[in-house]
Amino acid sequence: MHVCEYSAYQGYICIFLFNKQTVTLLRGEPGRHGDNLSESASQRSRRRRCPHQPNPSSALTPSYSGFPPFSSTTRTEHPVLRTKKERENTNSTAAAMAVEGKSKVLVIGGTGYIGRFMVEASAKAGNPTFLLLRKSSAESANSHRAKLLQGFKDAGVTFLYGDLYDHKSLVSAVKLVDVVISTIGTESVEEQTRIIDAIKEAGNVKRFFPSEFGNDVDRVHAVEPVKSAYEEKAKIRRLLEAEGIPHTIVSSNFFAGYFLPSLAQPGFLSSPPRDKVIVLGDGNPKAVFVSEEDVGTYTIRAAEDPRTLNKIVYLRPPANILSFNELVALWERKIGKTLEKIYVHEEAGDHTNFEIEPSFGVEASELYPDVKYTTVSEILDQFV
Repeated sequence: MHVCEYSAYQGYICIFLFNKQTVTLLRGEPGRHGDNLSESASQRSRRRRCPHQPNPSSALTPSYSGFPPFSSTTRTEHPVLRTKKERENTNSTAAAMAVEGKSKVLVIGGTGYIGRFMVEASAKAGNPTFLLLRKSSAESANSHRAKLLQGFKDAGVTFLYGDLYDHKSLVSAVKLVDVVISTIGTESVEEQTRIIDAIKEAGNVKRFFPSEFGNDVDRVHAVEPVKSAYEEKAKIRRLLEAEGIPHTIVSSNFFAGYFLPSLAQPGFLSSPPRDKVIVLGDGNPKAVFVSEEDVGTYTIRAAEDPRTLNKIVYLRPPANILSFNELVALWERKIGKTLEKIYVHEEAGDHTNFEIEPSFGVEASELYPDVKYTTVSEILDQFV
């Protein structure tokens, strides 16, 4: 199977044309899913980067929306994926109250981009929610991080101070919960062996979600630099299977808050283009766009569902499966204008060119038809 993937990796947005064995690097921002608990600030500043990556200090700027964190000079925040649902969920106090019988949930990496949506979804669902973070992170003077953490506190989230390299703190945190969700960054995926060791020692965890939240690494063929990252994720999968750790993997495809505000264009504009667009290949391969809030919602729903045990949960909301041509056409209808198309003539695959077999996976919108997911159309309406 050949797949075209847009992925954030070490500072660049990489368009991978796996069948052509080529890689196009588009200038973007550092690709960190979550707070890297195994690194200090100075270590993060020295981490290996792509050759022409922008100033690494932008990687340390927490983001309220988008994947991964953006610097304020690169892209403005887009709370559009949350606006509609926040209007329907104004009573945060009631949402934060723990419902009797709900699983206790620990999020590791919850101050990073996708992690914060896990924390919020868990708290809103009424799960007793715990966040593992370094004390230095909690005491940071960064105003964005302080606002984020205050929001967590207001939602009733319990902070547990710890570190991936501190086994004792990991075990202590894990012993308090039923579900562990890891959203640590791509550069630290292999460090999840430490989480697995803690889970084994604690002996009480009913479900572990490793840091995935992208493509199914067992069913795509990647080239470097993403190939190595996929191999590390695959190793974690095999270790979970070998150790008999109860787990669920979430394959969420494209983060809508990252790609749709710019219509997946190079440079990641603050709003979709109104004059011309770059089209990869013939524009016909299908992609799946899922709002980050919905990724959190589906993940928390799956955490207590026996149907998802030791399975891959694929997020393929029907209304959000579009080819690039369909996406552009939808935008053109909304603005009443035909855009100039600039084609980059490379053949590419898509997110839906394999069937989800019951032996290894389930589809989230089928499992949870009551979840009113945010559609691509609704997101684009915010930019008209």
